[in-house]
Amino acid sequence: MQSVRNRGSWLGIVLTLAVVATALLPGVAAAQLEDKLDALEDALEAVYDGKPATLEECIRAAEVGSVVLGGFEEDVLTAKTDKLAALMQWLPDLGVSASYQESERTELDQVVTRPELVPFPFVDAQGNPLIVTVGGDTLSTITQVRTDQVRDATIDQTFESQSISSNWTVFNGFDRIAERSQASANYEASVATLDYQRDVLREDVTNAFYDYIRAQQRVQVAIDAQELALRELERTETYFELGISTRSDVLQAKVRHQQTKLDVVRERNGERNAFLVLAHAMNIPGARTFEVESDLPAVSRIEVPPVDTLLATARQQRLDLAAAEYRLEASRAGVTRARAGYWPSVQIFAQYSRSESETPFRFGAQENTQFSYGIQGQWQIFDRWRTQQRTRNAVAQRRRSEYQVRQQQLNVELEVVNLWNNLTEAIETHEVSSVAVEQSTEDLRLANERFEVGAGTQLDVITAQVNLAQARRDRVDAQVNAIKFRRQLDRATGASAVAARQE
Repeated sequence: MQSVRNRGSWLGIVLTLAVVATALLPGVAAAQLEDKLDALEDALEAVYDGKPATLEECIRAAEVGSVVLGGFEEDVLTAKTDKLAALMQWLPDLGVSASYQESERTELDQVVTRPELVPFPFVDAQGNPLIVTVGGDTLSTITQVRTDQVRDATIDQTFESQSISSNWTVFNGFDRIAERSQASANYEASVATLDYQRDVLREDVTNAFYDYIRAQQRVQVAIDAQELALRELERTETYFELGISTRSDVLQAKVRHQQTKLDVVRERNGERNAFLVLAHAMNIPGARTFEVESDLPAVSRIEVPPVDTLLATARQQRLDLAAAEYRLEASRAGVTRARAGYWPSVQIFAQYSRSESETPFRFGAQENTQFSYGIQGQWQIFDRWRTQQRTRNAVAQRRRSEYQVRQQQLNVELEVVNLWNNLTEAIETHEVSSVAVEQSTEDLRLANERFEVGAGTQLDVITAQVNLAQARRDRVDAQVNAIKFRRQLDRATGASAVAARQE
């Protein structure tokens, strides 16, 4: 019968528990989210300070509080760690181990010879005790070794060992070189993707910001139209009392006034919805409102570069296109890594170990030390087609990356051309609508004069009012669209991202 108490690999157990404890620390992700929310609160102080918020303040709040950007930021941190890990693969491995073992066993139905130290007294020839002086010390006994034979003996043994080893891979089929290139390309791709997504976020906030201003100005147009319709109704009723207008004119004026009241309700709903969209783009609740600066840039100052120039700029500066090209570079390095299995590997190793054991069959602990080093090589001649499988998958990934780059180039070209067309159309529409506002204003004045002298009808006046309101709405829409399309064109060509990096 034998029972063993093993306390092996203390150091390994301690390190394992430390890693597990670190991985299971609660609240790490929550702390990162809380940091974003704290930063968002700081950024919102400038938004809710009682003054109209600027576009830059809204964008700043959106950037610091964006959970979407937080996910891309984590991708960058992960890629940065992968890049450092790829660099560390050039260093040798280093391992330390320690173990301690106690064992206790009972030998049943067996005779065990066990040495034992037993004190024997000094005696003379007659057997009388003697006291001996040695080096100034008086001794009455001497320790001698006695060997006993014991049946059913219980034996205690201990064993302790420590070792340190290192292994350095000199060559592994260019895997480390390709891994370093792949990790660097993936890191650059993640950074470019993060910057592009940040640029997209700025565009979303900008679009929502100007749409909110559009909604506010459309509300004002509706209010002006309602006031104009109310004055026209009051005038018509006065004329009806004087016998100048007919009851039909009064009814037409009332219908027009009710329609303008409904237009105000609709435009105010649009204003509230536009604010909710802006708040959502800023990653904040929409229950608490704030004012924004409502001054719009003049359309006359918007420059429209040639489309060929914009396309050339987009090919050079577009960040999502750069990210796709970096991923293509990473996939090429992945092919090299997959083919590393065709090559042999060479390692240099060294190991130092020390052990100590203690048993009742020997006096004192038995110590052993060992140091070994050398070089070894390995070549996997046949790995059951695994290398071919990895290579084929890597080649397929590289080709998919090539297709994605090509498709992304086509998408960028289509987007830039469409935005250029939309911007050109918006500018032309603004010019036409500006002239239409002037014409509608003059038409309304003439319609009122004709109606007052009896040369026109109430329907002419209402039609002129409707045309004026519509022309003013068209001018607001064209102005906001031109500003938005110009901003979108900056994002589509990468110009806004370059400007943000320079800041």
